[in-house]
Amino acid sequence: MKRFSLFLVGYLCVLGSVLAQTKAMQAPRPYDMYSTPPPAALQPRSPQQMMLKQQRSQQAQNQRLIQQAQQREHERQSLKQKKIVEGIHYGLGPYIIWQRNLLYRDAANSIYQMLQGTHPFNLRKAVYKVENAYLDGDLSKTWFDSTIQNTILLLKVYCKKNKYALNTNTDKNLALVHLLTKGIHAKHPVTKQRITIPPYQYDFEDYIGEKDHTKMFVSKLLRTGSGNCHSLPLLYLLLAEELGAKAHLAYAPSHSYIMFQNEEGQWLNYETTNRFIISNQLLMSSGFVKAEAIKSGIFIQPVDQKELLVQCTMDLANAYEVKFGLDENCIGMVSRVQDYAPMNIYLVMHFSNYQTKLAMYVEKQLLLREDYSSTDDLPKYPIALNIFNEMMRLYDIIDERGYAPIPKEAYEAWLQDIQKAKAQQDE
Repeated sequence: MKRFSLFLVGYLCVLGSVLAQTKAMQAPRPYDMYSTPPPAALQPRSPQQMMLKQQRSQQAQNQRLIQQAQQREHERQSLKQKKIVEGIHYGLGPYIIWQRNLLYRDAANSIYQMLQGTHPFNLRKAVYKVENAYLDGDLSKTWFDSTIQNTILLLKVYCKKNKYALNTNTDKNLALVHLLTKGIHAKHPVTKQRITIPPYQYDFEDYIGEKDHTKMFVSKLLRTGSGNCHSLPLLYLLLAEELGAKAHLAYAPSHSYIMFQNEEGQWLNYETTNRFIISNQLLMSSGFVKAEAIKSGIFIQPVDQKELLVQCTMDLANAYEVKFGLDENCIGMVSRVQDYAPMNIYLVMHFSNYQTKLAMYVEKQLLLREDYSSTDDLPKYPIALNIFNEMMRLYDIIDERGYAPIPKEAYEAWLQDIQKAKAQQDE
């Protein structure tokens, strides 16, 4: 301590002497390469010096990477500790570090900015980012954008040649119906090539994407010409956005379709899976659309732009879940947008699925304890009890809003009934 004090006194004395002798600062003069020896920074270095500098730079970079990895691990462990009480883990994941999934994070943030209004609504951008995230950045944006733009360009050429007006919203939507239902053949105004776009088909093989999640994607539909009740309505809306037509997504149990208004204010339903306009009665003929569902507004109602973006966020979360599992990253994406579509039944079901998985995971741990044998023992574990109660609350909301799951066999039979009705209409 004495040595340090003597050093400090000596240092202050020297510093005071230097400051007393310092003159006013002079403006720096430009460097004269002819009369002044070059500064040390500009003198040529030997190969050994350059190699040493590179080694030091690499060491510094390695040290930064190590520190970043340690920080991420510290955050992961901190999150884990917050979720563990008395040896019970009350959280799911995250299975992967969210910061490293830049494509998913970028897509989620981009859609959220549109919801907030800080970025303009752009459905094509939202859909592209969702699908590109799942495809690990391998989806060409140039191809995706140009395919949609060229489709509308050809549709306009076709309509002009056939003297089909595109003045009203009904005109534009019926032109899109014609495109999806019958296809078109037209000469490209730039390349002068004659191009045929055949009618888009329904892909009955793995139509809910259980084996191949890309079956749900618009990019797959554009590439193959066939899609399902998820990708076909989305393509319609992307084309409507490019054409300037107003159209809306609408839901039925395990199904979605298109709704648009004519100039008299009448709503028309376009069934993209079978490519014809149908009535509400036919949509309800499956027997799984309850009166409570109509009253609560979860089915047979047009979806606005905000809820459509929420649907895109759920598509992103579903794509994440397929690839990585249902964890806190996944539910975090959906939680951030829930206030923009509080009545969306599929949003509630997403939370319900998460809460169910979490409750099962927690109970699996509790069953290893001597003081727990059934849910009757949940009051001993308040956090577990809250998780279970939240799961039951979400179940009640789903029931109150009139949702009834449609079995796979019933859905396929309903599709066949619509197909028969279309055949009769064509005749």
